[in-house]
Amino acid sequence: MIKYFAPNSLADNGMKEVKKLLKLHMNGAASEQMEKRGLDYELNYGVSFLHLKKIATKLPEQMELAERLWYREVREMMILATLIVPKDKLSIEQCLEWSKLIKNGELVEQISLNLFSKLSYAEELSLQLISQDNDLLKATGYFSLGWFLRLREEGGVDFNDSLRSRLEKDLLTANLPLLRGVGHLLKQIIRVDTEFCDLVSDYSDRLIKQDGVISQQVGLELKEEIKYLKES
Repeated sequence: MIKYFAPNSLADNGMKEVKKLLKLHMNGAASEQMEKRGLDYELNYGVSFLHLKKIATKLPEQMELAERLWYREVREMMILATLIVPKDKLSIEQCLEWSKLIKNGELVEQISLNLFSKLSYAEELSLQLISQDNDLLKATGYFSLGWFLRLREEGGVDFNDSLRSRLEKDLLTANLPLLRGVGHLLKQIIRVDTEFCDLVSDYSDRLIKQDGVISQQVGLELKEEIKYLKES
């Protein structure tokens, strides 16, 4: 997606600094391994998350810079955008627009943890994403809602019929990020409210009975989580 921006000296200088730092920490071998795993980006420097977090601390929290970074579709720049964008200046409509560029499971998890789950309208945004037809957007919604439940200090779980219906349908998917997203949300739900353990145990049984290895793995992980919560 090509997006053009008006000149902005602070943002333009920030982009130059980012490019310099990314070249300094680039790792060709790591980039090649990510490509083999199917991570789809216009460009990938192979920079570690640790270095990206350090780079983010050197950048201004500026909307103009964050948008330039995101729309370049370079792995490291997109992740940096999720770390530096001012959360109080990003609208739900902009989040939905940004989400159109989510093309792999890594970005699903990064934008969910770093950004979407920490917004004041995180729950509303998550549910909108879960209602989409795109599996990666659904996965982003499940991860975001899960992290939102995990990070907030208080409050119960609104595990309503609509969310339950969508989740039960998505249990049958073969899409890896979506399965991981479903599993992540279910783990956070029972951590917040153990009354849902029996229901989630039923879901885990359904996953274990499926043919896919990932489905079975997610189901077994949920079983272990339930066992730990009941024993603690």
